[in-house]
Amino acid sequence: SEEDKNKLYPLGSLMVASYRTKIVDVVVVPLAVKGKSPDVSPSQVSGYEKRVNEIWRRYGVTVKMSLAAPFTDERWDLNGDNELEMSSGLLTNYSPEMKALNKLYAQTAGYNPEALHFYMIKERAGDYGGLAGEMPRNKHFGFIVTRKGGDIGYTMAHEMGHGRLNLKHTFHSQYGIVQ
Repeated sequence: SEEDKNKLYPLGSLMVASYRTKIVDVVVVPLAVKGKSPDVSPSQVSGYEKRVNEIWRRYGVTVKMSLAAPFTDERWDLNGDNELEMSSGLLTNYSPEMKALNKLYAQTAGYNPEALHFYMIKERAGDYGGLAGEMPRNKHFGFIVTRKGGDIGYTMAHEMGHGRLNLKHTFHSQYGIVQ
């Protein structure tokens, strides 16, 4: 019949997964050593936020960054060498000094238990063996070494993958890919 000719018939269906955008708060904390902290301006933090969002937005994550006042309590320096001891394992654990720093900062008014916190550590000659950042898996305190020419926003995005999403490096032994 003429009516059947104009009828629409379904040929298939398309299922699309849609997720709500996840907003992640990040607090940038300049870490003072011997009274000197890295110069981190609000405009730099805005640039870091933009760079991190370029990377994470495609996965439904939006990052909101804020700049805290420099953290000046140096009681975390357990051995008195004016250097933050980084962890001994490959992005797996906090060192005793990192733990002390996190504990001290968690007692301040700037601490937000729902946010990720990145300490900005001023680069010194030959420090940290070229390490750009560190954030143990499934943790919310990270450490960024400020270097001239470094892509700090990219480093933050990378470290967030460890801290927020519990991701390992592709060269981790579980995957069998050589570094």
